[in-house]
Amino acid sequence: MPSSTPPSKASVSFERALAKARVVRAFQEGKDWREVATANDVNYHTARRAVLAAGAEPKQRGGLRPFSVKMTVEVMSKLEELIDEDCRMTLEQLRDRLHSDLGVDVSVASVHRALQGVVKRDLRNRRSPLIDK
Repeated sequence: MPSSTPPSKASVSFERALAKARVVRAFQEGKDWREVATANDVNYHTARRAVLAAGAEPKQRGGLRPFSVKMTVEVMSKLEELIDEDCRMTLEQLRDRLHSDLGVDVSVASVHRALQGVVKRDLRNRRSPLIDK
């Protein structure tokens, strides 16, 4: 008696994708996509989601969103100017000055991260007192 092996997960997933594609194709051709979904054993809500997703543009994935990049070169140079002007300013004061001077609304954490980068860069360029002797 031959034993039938269950289909693999990949083949089932592929068959489901083909069934959803048939539903979407029926919708795009103006046919009744509900009947096609029923004939292909696709749940109504799954078919509806597939039809709605087919008409929408794919979402952008990865990369930086241009409106979220606030620490530009201009902001970094202004931050360095403010530190050179008064190195005892708090992070909140620096944030407020950036907002008043440039109109950039950044968080205290962003100012802190930016200053850490500036300090690390300056420390690498500075000579050690042990070398000067």
